[in-house]
Amino acid sequence: MVLGTLQKEVLVRTSSSGAEENSEVRVDGFRSARFGMTEKGVLKSIFKDFKIPKSKIQRRVNPTEKTLSFNFQVNDLLPDSG
Repeated sequence: MVLGTLQKEVLVRTSSSGAEENSEVRVDGFRSARFGMTEKGVLKSIFKDFKIPKSKIQRRVNPTEKTLSFNFQVNDLLPDSG
């Protein structure tokens, strides 16, 4: 999960195989986390979605890009995926 964007949403273009029409889908985050949230809000979302406490989350800042990321292990990122 990455925090450090000023965007509120992302538009994703999709197309079906064989279809000539493209459609757009709005992506405003992942699970309960949303683009533009504060660091505290993202950490709360991680706990809400995955039950991972702040003490088990590594906070990293990319020295070149100055972007912030949180690193943690998740057993069930995609529900019912095995």
